[in-house]
Amino acid sequence: MRCFGQNSPRISPTAPSAPTADGAIRYGYQWWIGRLEVDGETWDLPMAVGNGNQRILIVKPLNLVMVTTAGHYNQSEGVLWGQRLLMNYVLPAAGKRDIRWV
Repeated sequence: MRCFGQNSPRISPTAPSAPTADGAIRYGYQWWIGRLEVDGETWDLPMAVGNGNQRILIVKPLNLVMVTTAGHYNQSEGVLWGQRLLMNYVLPAAGKRDIRWV
């Protein structure tokens, strides 16, 4: 959280701050907030998303931060590459099996 002055409200960059469509990825202060269901539990997934498939994904329940870098600038293919990497390889390696976006 960041506070700009003694009487300023606290701002959490991973708390939803802008309206999005129902069921869509939510938006915080400079962070997108996805939602996963993992082995019956619902997890928020804060993500910094950059052009070219640059990603920072925070998996709070596992105390895990996943960072990907790539050079696919201004290309639409592979937009979800980082999220797929997390769901198909990283979470299963941590013993998680039933994983889906909600």
